[in-house]
Amino acid sequence: MTDPHSRPRAGEPHLLVLKIGGSLLSDKRETGETDLSAVGDFAVLVSDLVDRFPGRVVLVTGGGALCHAVGLKVDPNDPFSALALTEPAFTMRWAWTSRLRELGVRAVPLQATAMFSERPGGETTTQTEVVRRLLAEDALPVLSSDCVVASDGSLRILSSDHVAGIPLDDELSPVRIVTLTDVPGILTGGPDSPVLAHLDPDDLPSARRLFWPTDEWDATGAMAGKVEALAEHARRGAECVIMRGDRRADSLAYLFAPMSEWPESVPRTVISRPDAAPRREPGRVVLLNPGPVNVHRSVRAAIASRDECHREPEAQELLASVARKVVEICGGDDSYAAVLLTGSGTAALEAVISSAVPAEGRLLVVDNGHYGERLARIAQVHGIDAERLEFGWANPVDLDAVDRALAADSRITHVGMVHHETSTGMLNPLDRLGRLVARHGRSLVVDAISSFGAERLDVVADHVDWCVGTANKCLEGLPGISFVVAPKARFEALVNVPRRTFYLDLHADYRSQAVGRTPRFTPALQVARALDAALDLALVEGVEARGERYRARAEALRAGLIDRGVELLLPERHRSGSITNAYLSNGMTYDELHDGLKERGYVIYATQEKSAGVFRLANMGQLTHEDVVGFFAAFDEVVARHTPTRFGRDGAVSR
Repeated sequence: MTDPHSRPRAGEPHLLVLKIGGSLLSDKRETGETDLSAVGDFAVLVSDLVDRFPGRVVLVTGGGALCHAVGLKVDPNDPFSALALTEPAFTMRWAWTSRLRELGVRAVPLQATAMFSERPGGETTTQTEVVRRLLAEDALPVLSSDCVVASDGSLRILSSDHVAGIPLDDELSPVRIVTLTDVPGILTGGPDSPVLAHLDPDDLPSARRLFWPTDEWDATGAMAGKVEALAEHARRGAECVIMRGDRRADSLAYLFAPMSEWPESVPRTVISRPDAAPRREPGRVVLLNPGPVNVHRSVRAAIASRDECHREPEAQELLASVARKVVEICGGDDSYAAVLLTGSGTAALEAVISSAVPAEGRLLVVDNGHYGERLARIAQVHGIDAERLEFGWANPVDLDAVDRALAADSRITHVGMVHHETSTGMLNPLDRLGRLVARHGRSLVVDAISSFGAERLDVVADHVDWCVGTANKCLEGLPGISFVVAPKARFEALVNVPRRTFYLDLHADYRSQAVGRTPRFTPALQVARALDAALDLALVEGVEARGERYRARAEALRAGLIDRGVELLLPERHRSGSITNAYLSNGMTYDELHDGLKERGYVIYATQEKSAGVFRLANMGQLTHEDVVGFFAAFDEVVARHTPTRFGRDGAVSR
């Protein structure tokens, strides 16, 4: 049974009222039958929603041609002629209910007549107790257009768009009403024109000019009638959406997500009152540091999994699942394997460098930032011969220089590079470097700790021999697990390299995990379960789509900074999609900015010593549009407190 008092996170609805328009099931201009195959396809999507969000969905069915025909015949002189709608309306509700029950959904058809009344003067009241009780039992209320009692005692038709507002109730709020129809929203012109993104329900005239004339055959008022009804619901506090319905969609689960997390490819018109100020979930800290990140609730829930032993089959299946998904995300095939390590990404880096470079080998470190320097320091600690090819912080990699270094020194066996150098926010050219290293016949070690899962990375196409990643950055997992992806042949060949470490012996870990199917030491199983959940989300979203989401957030942050006179560290062509480095104001310290923002619920990050005077903003993880808006509201408050000037560099401060 669902707890009726459980609350969603910020930006999510507590209740989703899903109205599936009749235009998706039949042609209102015809008197033909309802397309039951369409009902069946949409019922599968509704069933999935109810399974994922039990007790939080109400279905409203459009009447289509069946009910529309009755609406055309209502006699204004007969106070009870609207009663004729009862039969086809119930037929529609039952068609949905019976199909949903076949799918295992506890669907219950309800009649709006007993739930809606109109008083003299036009005031209306609704009775929502039955809806609340059904939802508390995880049942699905099914409503449709119906005849209701008007203030004069006659019967009138209440359209399905108006019926969608019946469940509006303080105990069920916030409520999102999503109307699926045969158009992607309110069109701003002809059939192929862009969609009006947002409509203020208190400003309907701005939308009325966009409505196409209503044909005489349409008794519902077409888009105009729909918008009037939804605007009324929005004025009562609902967030209303008009969008195209697709019976072939994989899932509608995103309808429960904050609007900022919806797929960019889904156009829609949102009808809602604009918030005076963005709201942040109580107690939530918005992490703008480059990992750990804000994670999805399903990832956080997975960390609370049951106690278990790491030597049991279910634990072995979990670790194998994580390894398999990690390989898939970076483009590996069956010839690749992943080794999991309990430790940060640096542990995995140290495992690769100390295990892979042979005694007579040499490591060429491509260094243009703090984490490039770290590669060289790891080699130094283990007594590995290494050459640093230094380009300077925030400077791009010169591939010609790498080419010359490889051609000049046959002792170099391995090349190490950081894909996303987060000390500066620079994305290094992995694809071109990979081809270059492969042409010279050397092995490539890639620190993909801050790129894995969001930036383009293909271990096969990019000739990556050793790829290092971690759970708690772009994969949006929790800290404590890192991994190494490599061809199985590379792992097997480590038997010929002298051991330099015990705990980080990569060959021993590979033999234990990939061959023996058991970890060498006790792993962080609960963190692995959280990573498994995060990988599922990553695979559904896709690396390309996640990268686009990150870039959209980065662009919003950068635009906001530039609008405030803040100078960015890197030119646009070198920036990654998830880190922005910016200069502090003249006279304002990092601690002043950091502490002021943290007081308001936003955490930023410092930059290492060679970029003093620069702060970092990361947009990895479950960062929303509302988070960005809230960040700048807090940013402006902090800046106003500490300095009357705007941001700039080297004394060039604008006022």
